[in-house]
Amino acid sequence: MPRQTKRLRRGRKGARVVAQPTPRTLTGHGREVRSVAVLPDGRRALSGGNDQAVRFWDLETGAQLSRIVDERKSVTSIAALPDGRHAIIGYDYGILRLWDLEAWVELRRLKGHSQVIWSIAALADGRRALSGGADTLMRLWDLSTGTELRRFEGHSQGTQSVAALPDGRRALSSSDDQTVRLWDLETGAELRRLEGHSNRGRRFTGRARLVGLRR
Repeated sequence: MPRQTKRLRRGRKGARVVAQPTPRTLTGHGREVRSVAVLPDGRRALSGGNDQAVRFWDLETGAQLSRIVDERKSVTSIAALPDGRHAIIGYDYGILRLWDLEAWVELRRLKGHSQVIWSIAALADGRRALSGGADTLMRLWDLSTGTELRRFEGHSQGTQSVAALPDGRRALSSSDDQTVRLWDLETGAELRRLEGHSNRGRRFTGRARLVGLRR
């Protein structure tokens, strides 16, 4: 259980002691941490960064369960799959690696990006994933085979963030070209272009939901 700190809170009926969770710091990385991903159970997480390591954490105890080290390049993006047993790791040299978190073995490599990967998003079916990076492209992958199902072209600068909509048929991408684009994953068509940012588009947070996108 998370550690708790007792604080004195005063109200109309006088002072009372309230237990509040104490933030836990997970230490181990030797350089900047660039990506984190929480597993569906909410008790474990992955982190990766410029020390070329991916670390697997127990959030309840703060213990490091395991780690992966690739001495070639930095870890730039991580996504946990819905089953809680697999994760996709993106690297500075454009490679995606699918890992089994129980056996702690690499299952396959997804090759296609020519530059750093900035973002990964697993689809709800657990069989497909999206990735985007400095080569401007968003790519859709079949995780069971490692093949690229489709690529989405349109951004004029690097794709900073990708997110799948809950319907599994559409996705969003944001870019340094200051646009957010809505894509049809089945046809590859750009459905809508959202403009208005005056600086680089960085990250989507949580599930992708925008007013007016429902069919």
